[in-house]
Amino acid sequence: MHDKKTVGIVMAAGHHGRIHRDKSFKRGEPLPVVMVLGGDPIAFFFGGLEAPYGVFELDLVGGLRGRPVKMVRGKVTGLPFPANAEIVLEGYVPPDRLHAEGPFGEWTGHYAGGMRQIPVLDIKAIYYRNNPIVVGVPPMGAGPDEMARYRAVMRSATIKQNIANAGVLGVQAVWCHEVGGARMLHAVSIAQRYPGHAVQVAHVAAQCGASAYASKYIVVVDEDVDVTSLDHLLWAMLTRTDPKESIQFITGSWDSSADPALPPERRAVGNMTHSVALIDACKPFHWRDKFPPTNAPSPEVARKAREKFGWLLDGNGR
Repeated sequence: MHDKKTVGIVMAAGHHGRIHRDKSFKRGEPLPVVMVLGGDPIAFFFGGLEAPYGVFELDLVGGLRGRPVKMVRGKVTGLPFPANAEIVLEGYVPPDRLHAEGPFGEWTGHYAGGMRQIPVLDIKAIYYRNNPIVVGVPPMGAGPDEMARYRAVMRSATIKQNIANAGVLGVQAVWCHEVGGARMLHAVSIAQRYPGHAVQVAHVAAQCGASAYASKYIVVVDEDVDVTSLDHLLWAMLTRTDPKESIQFITGSWDSSADPALPPERRAVGNMTHSVALIDACKPFHWRDKFPPTNAPSPEVARKAREKFGWLLDGNGR
């Protein structure tokens, strides 16, 4: 908040809000905006998910709720916003006004974005409830946080659907690991069907609509690997790869300004790109039948052992 009538408004390059903003600014017109502070948690969750261009996120929320989201129209801009919102700021983003903002503690666990000149929302109306309920998910530094946990569920499902939409078969599961903010490390398990299948999946999983922004590592494994388990994923990566032969790189990939590894000189010229590592941790297709079998117990044996001796692990038999 800059003053009584002005707040900052960040729209990252390539995101849908930024596309609308750029169109308005190109015409020399201010962008009409309603900013919702507090409301349905699912609407908040989808605010950070890559819905397909042209799809209104609140339509997705209505689908999950099983009923349309009730909306009202702003009296100034005419834009709709949820009727159950707690606080709404309505106004315009002028094309010729900037204000210094930042640095903020980002989802990467660093104050990475620095101080920048950011457009502002010139507030023309405020709608609010008495005693509004406003919750948040502040980044917690190193390791997974609450934001990463909910984002992991939705982004994993969306990436799996994106891969299927690209016509790639055999994908069993996808998981965007929370330790990377559910953005930087994506794991995909597949049932290999042809030579190069794993590499194809890795490229699509790295660059599809739901994953391209800020992804850094894509690990593709066989269907016997639990991609949701970081230990199991790393075990497969360590034991089924030859680093020189199993890793490929994409250069010039879309990155986030929150990435602390972006060099200052690249950041200064607006080159928000980086490389992405594609790791094929599958058994080599052409000799997979000769690959040494694992010595892990079968799922049935593991289940029986945990039922009998699980109390030794955590006292709850789980």
